[in-house]
Amino acid sequence: MSTSAPQVLYRTQKSEKLYDDQLLRDVFNSNEVWGSFNRTKAMPTGLFMNPDLTHPGGFKVFSERTLDRAQRLVEEISAGKRQETIIKDIDRLSDLLCSVSDLTAFIRTAHPNKRFAQQANETFSNVVDYMNGLNQHEKLYELVAQATASSSEEKAVQQGLLHDFEQSGMSLPREAREQFVSLSSEAIDLENRFSSNTTPAEPFLDLNVDDLQGLPQWDLREVAAGRNARVPTSGLIAQKVLTLAERESTRRRLWEAMNTGRRNQVHILERLLQIRAELASLTKHKTYAEAKLSDKMAKTPGIIHSWPC
Repeated sequence: MSTSAPQVLYRTQKSEKLYDDQLLRDVFNSNEVWGSFNRTKAMPTGLFMNPDLTHPGGFKVFSERTLDRAQRLVEEISAGKRQETIIKDIDRLSDLLCSVSDLTAFIRTAHPNKRFAQQANETFSNVVDYMNGLNQHEKLYELVAQATASSSEEKAVQQGLLHDFEQSGMSLPREAREQFVSLSSEAIDLENRFSSNTTPAEPFLDLNVDDLQGLPQWDLREVAAGRNARVPTSGLIAQKVLTLAERESTRRRLWEAMNTGRRNQVHILERLLQIRAELASLTKHKTYAEAKLSDKMAKTPGIIHSWPC
């Protein structure tokens, strides 16, 4: 027994882990599983153990509390009350705001409940707008530039903060900076509108059952009526057809339908590309990609030649 017991225990732990892994996937992938799982909890703890986030309206409470703390910190810094610790304080301010923006950026795309996702998206937009306003805060920019770093770590943080300010147009003349701010705000709004409505132009694709050879019978029964089949252009069935359908023409038609956006989405994307080109021009870059990659590891959007062997 002493030699077999550890093996039994190991199998039990492994089995429980596999169950937990599958449950976690199903919670995100299935509204039914999420609903059932949520009902088993006697007292909701809130998303990520945040007591505010037990219901969709909690995002507003969470963001308002965080923005209030952030604004008090901004006012103290702007008044010159924290000159000795300004780099640490602005870094802390960034962490405070990112604790909301990063969380809501994930929830708005991953949560199965549309009300949660919608409230998270609105909260994300509000916090990002506030952060963009701070990136245009002249007093904060001046104080950071004048601050004396007390260590190499603080110096690196200071350089990063100044770079972020300059990336937001702080080094531009006032008129150009105002244009930069206006275009940036419009771009954020367009990005949110684009990402929140990415469904294909046509929700279904009409096919013949012969076009779906290779699809399991139980999946075929879900979409077929007689010899006709109506395949959704998004979701699990669509992915199965792309993977399992034997006819190349079927896979091509479905792929094209899945990636054909609504006309208003195309207009949003065209305007967004136009704005990005204007932002790049304002900051003296040839393209938006060049502007965004200048401080990244890639440095340039150009072709990178391989190292010689």
